[in-house]
Amino acid sequence: EAPTASWSHKANEVSALSLHILVAEDNEMNRKIIGHLLDRLGYTYTLTENGQEAVDRVSAEDFDLILMDIRMPVMSGLDATRLIRQMPGRKRNIPILAVSADTLEEQFEECKSAGINDFISKPISRSELEKKLLQYGFNQSGPNA
Repeated sequence: EAPTASWSHKANEVSALSLHILVAEDNEMNRKIIGHLLDRLGYTYTLTENGQEAVDRVSAEDFDLILMDIRMPVMSGLDATRLIRQMPGRKRNIPILAVSADTLEEQFEECKSAGINDFISKPISRSELEKKLLQYGFNQSGPNA
């Protein structure tokens, strides 16, 4: 059965990093793919379907990293990122990685100005995802730092 919105999961494998990752992605197939990759890499994650759900979850829970689709219904990933960057404490500094099929320079600049830290292009490859998670996971001083 496919994961639904706001569904949390802990992989059976033990990860080298104990990151709790929020995934904001409106496309069901992309959520399945990302969830499968995160399972294989051993991370804990929570899935949401739009930017508003992502903002609500970040307000209520601690996450170490966010994978944010840019184009979503209800609230875009850019608007969600802007709201997260206004939150108090460490929440405003959570690394946010845009997940997008858009690779135009204009899109990169718009994402950076909204507070996005980096990009992962669609379709997502395991190697690129793993590289980015390790890069941003190790840049943290530990989970929930």
